[in-house]
Amino acid sequence: MSSGPPSGSSFSQAGRLTNDDMLYYVDMSLVGVLGLVTLIYLPRTIARYTHISAFREGWVLLRGNPHYPQARIKRVAKDKEPTTPNTSRTQYLPADRSVSADTFSPPSSTTTHINRTPTIKAHLLNSKNRGSGKPPAHVPGYLSYVPTLGRILDYHILGYRLGQLIVLAAYLAVICVALFYKSSPVTNVSRAGFVVMSQMPIVFALGTKNSVIAALTGISYEQLNFVHRWVGQLMFIAALFHVVGWLVMWTKYGIVHQAVKGNVWGLVAFSALCFLALGSHSWIRAKLYTLFWHTHIIGLLAMMIGVWKHQPTVAVPYVATCMALYGADQLARLAKSRLRKAILTPVPELGCTHVYIPHVDQGWAAGQHVRLRVLSFGVGLFGWTEAHPFTIANASNDASGGLSLVCKRAGDWTSGLYRMASDKSKEGDHRNVYVLVEGPYGGPGNTVIPSFSGVMLVLGGSGITFGTSVLEDIIAKSLDGAARTLCVYFVWVVQHPSAADPHLSSFVEIVQRAAAVPNLKLTLSVFYTRGSDKAFALRTRLPPNIQIRSGRPDLGKELEEVLRVTRMSIISTQASKGGVILAGCGPEGLISNIYTAKAEASTQAQREVVDWSYIPSKTFGW
Repeated sequence: MSSGPPSGSSFSQAGRLTNDDMLYYVDMSLVGVLGLVTLIYLPRTIARYTHISAFREGWVLLRGNPHYPQARIKRVAKDKEPTTPNTSRTQYLPADRSVSADTFSPPSSTTTHINRTPTIKAHLLNSKNRGSGKPPAHVPGYLSYVPTLGRILDYHILGYRLGQLIVLAAYLAVICVALFYKSSPVTNVSRAGFVVMSQMPIVFALGTKNSVIAALTGISYEQLNFVHRWVGQLMFIAALFHVVGWLVMWTKYGIVHQAVKGNVWGLVAFSALCFLALGSHSWIRAKLYTLFWHTHIIGLLAMMIGVWKHQPTVAVPYVATCMALYGADQLARLAKSRLRKAILTPVPELGCTHVYIPHVDQGWAAGQHVRLRVLSFGVGLFGWTEAHPFTIANASNDASGGLSLVCKRAGDWTSGLYRMASDKSKEGDHRNVYVLVEGPYGGPGNTVIPSFSGVMLVLGGSGITFGTSVLEDIIAKSLDGAARTLCVYFVWVVQHPSAADPHLSSFVEIVQRAAAVPNLKLTLSVFYTRGSDKAFALRTRLPPNIQIRSGRPDLGKELEEVLRVTRMSIISTQASKGGVILAGCGPEGLISNIYTAKAEASTQAQREVVDWSYIPSKTFGW
């Protein structure tokens, strides 16, 4: 692990390529690739920022001026109180008639109704003077011109899309060039160490939540996470080349003991990298996130110190860049954090906790998520140190105010949160707790969903939070004249029909709001895969465009219907063609079905609506 190569190494001879030169060319090539990707995404970036809302949505959580905020807070606090049955007012209209604001009363239920607004009339009054907004510019995706190529790139192999695998293979090729071009791994083992150092800033840039790459391209950090993991794995392999190469050479010359003494900090850096590799295993990341988080922090700190002390003459710029990226990310996180008292309500039907955070009313884009830290020992002795990601369930600057989250029980932390919400002995019918909410993050980036003529949302289980926020945003912007959307299909898959009950009031009110939007066709379908105990009762309480169905959805048929209705709506309204976007959020099986449906959609149908885009599965990279 010496700072230089063995005597006589060809890389140091005059006129030959040095390690510094090689890594400089590689790093500049990667910067060039980033510039190219930025240019590729530039049309949508420009289109996004031609609308004033792009400057106030998606950056930082703010306290706005919502309508009826106190009514919202009081309503959430009493949301578990039984409602008075009033089924006599329920009426049914022909399918071709719009649903007015007074036609349907919210379904009667004794369960919690998630994300209910105070009254539908409040929304309609709020939108009375709307309609003067400017529709967003629509920029077709490049693959819409070659849909066959899009199908090929979406083909799934080993849990990755083919397009992702091509990116990983290309990066592997770059690293191989850096390692082996005009260099022998036997005689020039230092080259691999230089490769490890050169990749440190890149792995930091890809791993931070407030990434400069995300800012330039509009690609959110969780969609970059697969590259972050891959770069880390390649760093580990390069470090193995470096360490093993020197060990072999030291053994050959019989100087292992002396050489190890002189390269202690290099071994510290390598040990830290091994520690990181072990702690970053997918099983540990999924099952023992706290352990993963601590190994990441400790391992990264130890590795940077080790690299800096091992090669003080050449490592300083790399380590300093890493520290600058990390420091900027931490400052941005601090600026995005808000301390609030939240209201917790258990939702047994979904096995989740509804978290309502007042006085955080705007600043996020539909589909984004926040990181929630609960400042209580109720989520575990050290649970208050953990921040967990949850999709925001309502639109920014909702008329009712506040920010809503739905946190599914999926581990010790979320189970503790559910128990806290269920323990109401000290505070009446709800539970208050201080939380630190950080964000927003993720979302569709520079893809402006309301710029599309047709939207299909496919959700599974708690993934509904992504769908409801997008749907509310589309309707709100349509009322303001700031959306081009003509058709929305909302497909939600749950295990039991009872899981839909807490959302029925929200669904009915969303339908009523959509009825006030001219030319907007909205269909909500709930599919249940097990049991039918409440299905009939639910059907009798719903308007025609909210459907409860048994079995799994045929996404291919649903998608063809979206394309057909969008096409007919464009013709009937003489609107400009804005394409169709498919967005999904749910378990891997459902997302796989979405890709299959996309691949099987007819090319002609896609071309007739001009554009085709999709948002991949909503996942949170750690």
